[in-house]
Parts: sequence; structure tokens; C-alpha cells
Amino acid sequence: MSQSSGFQILDIKDNLFKTFKLRCGPIIGSGLSGNLVFASYLDQPQTKRAVKIFSYNGESEIKSKRLFVREVKMVQSVNHPNLMKLIMAVRCPTYLAICVPFYQKGSLSSLLRASHLAVYLTQLTCAVSYLNLKRIVHSDIKPSNILVDDKQNAVLADFGLAFGVLHETEVISGPI
Repeated sequence: MSQSSGFQILDIKDNLFKTFKLRCGPIIGSGLSGNLVFASYLDQPQTKRAVKIFSYNGESEIKSKRLFVREVKMVQSVNHPNLMKLIMAVRCPTYLAICVPFYQKGSLSSLLRASHLAVYLTQLTCAVSYLNLKRIVHSDIKPSNILVDDKQNAVLADFGLAFGVLHETEVISGPI
């Protein structure tokens, strides 16, 4: 296991799915850094995971590594019930991967109903306030990055574009 500046990445010599006895399911999403695949443990199929795979492919390899490290650092530096938890971050011979809980209820983009909207917005506000206290800017808040757990709680996910802000830094946002 390598540890750089307080964050941990497991180094494995084989495939993540083989090493941790995970069944690799279908692709459930894709984004800037790679694909998100469904996974479950072979000996505990009821334990479901989502694995974000950052591929090594030519010129985008450096960008993938940078996005991976940034996301791992950000997610490992926070602890809040409305922020996604990191189960493990792994460096494999041909790719990098982040394993997170699988949120069976999906994202807000598929669940927006007026009855839950106020609760979700309150929970999201709490999560963002917490990130502000930690001086972290998420940078990619959108319905597909807000998941819903089994207890109907909103959970902010995908820290791939997140970054920390130094105390002296002035942040200006919005269109230029």
C-alpha cells in the first residue's frame, strides 16, 4: 500500500476484480475520467459496489492519474453522512480504480419528486457547508452526482473535479 501525503492507495499486481473476488457487472455510467461499473462480491452477492475505472490509454494517462489522485485525496479527507464514502483506491497494472458503495436508488436525476426535494436540498446544503469548512470546492454538483442511499438520504459523489482552497485564495466563480 502506498501512502502519499495522508491518502492511501492499494498497489496490486493483478486485476482488482480477481484480487478482491468481485464480479464485474455492466457499465452503469461514464464520465470524464472513465467508466463506472457495477460490482458485487462473489461470496457475498448482496454486497454491491460501484467501481470507477480510470484507464491508462496513451496521452490521457497523465490526466487520468491526476484526476484519480485528486479524487482519492478529496474523498479520503472528508467524513460526512451526505458525502460519498471511499471503500478503497487501487493501482492495478493497467488501470486505477476507486471502489465506492453502490447506491441502489440511483441519482437525483432519476428520483426528483417534489415530496423529497426539500429534504434532498437540505442534505445537499449540509454536505456543501461541510466541504466549505474543509475548504474544498466540489466543482461538479449536478443531479447525476447526487446519489440516494437506502434510507432516502442524498449523498454527494464524484470528487473528480474537486480541489482544496488555500486560506489566502480568493475564489471567483461563474461565467467569464
